Amino acid sequence: MAPVCAMAEDSVNNTVLVLNQAQRPLGRLLSPACDYLRGCGIPPSQDSSVTVVDVGGGFGHELSLFAEKSTRKPGRLVCQDQESVIATVPSELAVGVEFVAHDFFREQPVRGARAYLLKHICHDWPHALALSILKNIKVAMEPGYSKMLIMDLVMPEGKVPLAAAGLDVAMMTGFSGTEREEKLWMELVEDAELSVRKIWKGQDGDGLLEVVLEEDKDDITTKPRLAIAG
Repeated sequence: MAPVCAMAEDSVNNTVLVLNQAQRPLGRLLSPACDYLRGCGIPPSQDSSVTVVDVGGGFGHELSLFAEKSTRKPGRLVCQDQESVIATVPSELAVGVEFVAHDFFREQPVRGARAYLLKHICHDWPHALALSILKNIKVAMEPGYSKMLIMDLVMPEGKVPLAAAGLDVAMMTGFSGTEREEKLWMELVEDAELSVRKIWKGQDGDGLLEVVLEEDKDDITTKPRLAIAG
């Protein structure tokens, strides 16, 4: 094989590797999210309100993991993705999770959920489009109750792990997207007129951002549950 062809093949293989790694469930990082939800109150299973909306959640693996880690059955779990994806969800994964077709560039239809989860979504998009995604969720968030949980890479300022660097290049060349440093995450969230409450960082740059409405940024307590229409 010619050297150039070999280099191209290696580049493709490395891109596939980092993309596959990006799709693994973030079990260790999901724990703070589970702890947060348990501490703030998970709607009981008989409650018609929604606990978590996984926006662009594919086959709902994160919701299944969340339900598995919960000490009791949570309220409704909703997984949203494109209609073509929802149509191919295996029946065994549909237990306990509601799958709904939704375009995240349109206004979020599920109002007042406890949490809206974005796992490896924003890195696919440049600033303006990622901003649109956040704003479409913001309008559905209930003051004093709803949170946005963003699971994505938080790139270090200095030495960058190989997998994270490879994924950054893949996002840039394939989707005009980007992996963001903490400063860029803060800019994105602030431009959406939201506020970052806390950031957890895991291995290889994996991160979890807890995002709240601007009016809730200084509210460290949880307000009483408000009545929400289905």
